[in-house]
Amino acid sequence: MKRTIVKTPLLIGLLSLFLSLSAFRQGKLTDISKPYLGEYECISANLGAKDLSKDFSYIRLELLPDGSFCLRYCDKNGKHGEEYGAYRYDGEREEITFSLRDKIEYDRTCSLKNGEIHLNFTLGKQIFSVKFRQK
Repeated sequence: MKRTIVKTPLLIGLLSLFLSLSAFRQGKLTDISKPYLGEYECISANLGAKDLSKDFSYIRLELLPDGSFCLRYCDKNGKHGEEYGAYRYDGEREEITFSLRDKIEYDRTCSLKNGEIHLNFTLGKQIFSVKFRQK
């Protein structure tokens, strides 16, 4: 009788652990932890053949938990600036959409894979390309 009492709680505990782990398998750990949040450093910025990143001391992008972002930069002359907006992350497609609603209104969707954001779009007749890596 005593052996049955000890085995029952242990069996129930193992069963509940197994069921909870199978529920995690259906979802993704990334749904819970949101590993895309945090700060990203610009590793390249180009407009056509021109390297724009050499004109800046740093360009940093921060993704905040509330769905907003902050883009901070400092040029080689020491001029600092910040831009704010919103973003939406699609984990299945591994895409992120940035939205700006200041003077002009536009959305840009780009890939976010392996801690890197790759944004490419046409600006005039040239391709604007920027790459950020998570710190």
